[in-house]
Amino acid sequence: MAAVSAAAVMIRAMTFDHGLFHADLDAQPWASYTHAYGSAEDVPGHLRALAGDDDGAADEAQSELYGSILHQGSVYEASAKAVPFLARTAAAGIRAAEVLLLLGGIAEGGADPRPTCGAEPREETGPSEGRAGESDEVACRRAVVAELPLLIASLTDESPSVRQAAAWAAGWTGAAGAALAVPALRDRLEAEPEPGVRAELLTALVELDPEGSGPLAAGAIGPEHPPQLRTAALLACADAGLPWTRDHHAAAVDLLPLEPHVSGRYDETRNEPVHHLTLTLLERDTEADRDAVGALLDAALRHDDPDARAEAAWAATTACELSRGMPARLAPALIAAAIRDSPPGPTVTATRRTARSKPSSPSPRSAPPRCWPGTSRGGPGHSRRRAAAPSAPSPSCRTTRSCWRRSGAGSPRASRAAAPRTGPWRCSRPGVRTRPPPCPNCSPRWRHTPWRSRRHWPPSTRPSTVRRWRKRWRARRRPAPWRTGSKRRAPSVD
Repeated sequence: MAAVSAAAVMIRAMTFDHGLFHADLDAQPWASYTHAYGSAEDVPGHLRALAGDDDGAADEAQSELYGSILHQGSVYEASAKAVPFLARTAAAGIRAAEVLLLLGGIAEGGADPRPTCGAEPREETGPSEGRAGESDEVACRRAVVAELPLLIASLTDESPSVRQAAAWAAGWTGAAGAALAVPALRDRLEAEPEPGVRAELLTALVELDPEGSGPLAAGAIGPEHPPQLRTAALLACADAGLPWTRDHHAAAVDLLPLEPHVSGRYDETRNEPVHHLTLTLLERDTEADRDAVGALLDAALRHDDPDARAEAAWAATTACELSRGMPARLAPALIAAAIRDSPPGPTVTATRRTARSKPSSPSPRSAPPRCWPGTSRGGPGHSRRRAAAPSAPSPSCRTTRSCWRRSGAGSPRASRAAAPRTGPWRCSRPGVRTRPPPCPNCSPRWRHTPWRSRRHWPPSTRPSTVRRWRKRWRARRRPAPWRTGSKRRAPSVD
């Protein structure tokens, strides 16, 4: 660590030599390298403009580099070749924060090299030489790791934005740079006064060393710490795989809404904290984590702040898509939030989506007194598809309509208006998605239903139905057999 600090001091003391920088740029065969748009012969011009004194040209060059060597998060051969020049520019203090973010994006788009089992270690090559058969992603990650001393030197910069950008970039160096970056990030976390920079340092530590930095994040969720650090600690605990306890729940509810506490962060993968917590905990696929997500979203949906309810509504939509039990769990809170938000907004939209999702069990108030025969779970009419939301039975059946009124659930029209509009009317029993046919004695068009529909009829009508079908079967008109030597049919003998 002392060697790294000494190297950092020497790097910061160096003066930027533009002539040497341009000479090193010209020494590279940029025309033979490629980026998102083909040949990389335009990259040296952009790097010169980025390190120049013209702010307008530097802004345009930065935009061009984001479009070519870091196109929508993808990296290329020219990306790895440009890393040493970008690091030198940032170490000299020239647009340091912007250049460090570009370096961090290249490291994020890269990948760690695969470990070779039983192979002898190869000699380290310079960042511009590369290795044979190496992918562009691995080459980019290796190039940024080779410039880690320059990134660590920026952790002590006077500007908080530069320190924050350096911490974010160092956090994306992966397993290849963890051995060098983790000690430097820990030391800086203890001495850093700015809450936003401390939050970025903690996130980078958990990204590089989740097992070793998990307890450090768990100790930063208390109310004595600033909100930015507490929010980052909650997200870090979830990412590190730590159990979600009551202390985590209480801290998250106390900090709602969470998005203002991450507004100044460079970490865009966690810029929606409630949604990120929902996804991370549900991906564990345990009952305890599902209960934790339900409790957190229920508390957020009932929060007094409309921004907190809006965050929870978006996360609840995702939770209902990933977990079958979430619609029934969150429906009361979503309805209450929709009532509080009079104009249709994110909460009302999430409420409608939740209503179209699958409930864990039908509502006892809205279910008819008896389901159609043969439609119970495991029976002959059982459907293996998802269960649908309960709705009213067919109003064409007079018997069912009278039974519905006697059950106290109201009229079928009012029940259909209150039921979720998920398509055709469904049976109220779980496991059935198709509309059950009415009783054959109440609707004339069902008296001639095919024989295989008998399982939907009430037991009391089955004997008479069987007799009617047997009579029709015996009285049917059969084709006569052929006579020998004639094309006309012979009369039926039976």
